[in-house]
Amino acid sequence: MQVTLQISNADEKLIKALKSVISIHPQAKLKIEQEKLTENGYTPEFEAEILKEMKEHKKAIKKGIIKTYHSFEDYKKAMNAI
Repeated sequence: MQVTLQISNADEKLIKALKSVISIHPQAKLKIEQEKLTENGYTPEFEAEILKEMKEHKKAIKKGIIKTYHSFEDYKKAMNAI
């Protein structure tokens, strides 16, 4: 029988405890795969996607496709002018 267990926010103490429990059954094998995260704490794929979207938004702002405001008051004035 094979069982897959996914645990979020695991630390070294939990990993050590799991290894200890698995060692009770000599035929059982434990495979640990740690998700690689960037220095910002995100998966590389997610961070690349966010950075790409940020670049696209900056280009759209420069082209005037997206309008930005310095304050909420400025935004309200612009919306009232429409």
